[in-house]
Amino acid sequence: MKTLLIILALLAFVSFQTDNKSLLVGTWKQFGYKAHGSTEIKTTIDNCSNKIMTFSEDGSYEEEMNCLQSTGKWFLNSDQTKFDFTLTSFNGMAIPASGDTTKRINKLIIKLNKDTLIFGEEAYYGNNKVYGHDDWYFVRQK
Repeated sequence: MKTLLIILALLAFVSFQTDNKSLLVGTWKQFGYKAHGSTEIKTTIDNCSNKIMTFSEDGSYEEEMNCLQSTGKWFLNSDQTKFDFTLTSFNGMAIPASGDTTKRINKLIIKLNKDTLIFGEEAYYGNNKVYGHDDWYFVRQK
């Protein structure tokens, strides 16, 4: 009986969980940024420099930053802990496929819920190639 209750509780818990793909779909507006090695989150208050990202359920992606617009496709890794996107257009002009637009996954999901997205853009820093990430802070747009 105890085992049955535990199994039912786990099934109920899993049914209430939303996967990262479902949570990511929507429009997100940047409000802050933290550089690798820094402890200070800098707020972004200039509307033109705030990144606005829209993830559609069909995998299409739209971005606005510095008053410039791009489109592309977004994707998650298999365990939904990282995401990335490829850009296919910039300000209405097609971007031909290249090393910078091919599929890679280096955006680590640090926090993702119905209202908040924080991701770290992974890289190796400095002459010693120290691994780390710059962190981007977003709120969901209604």
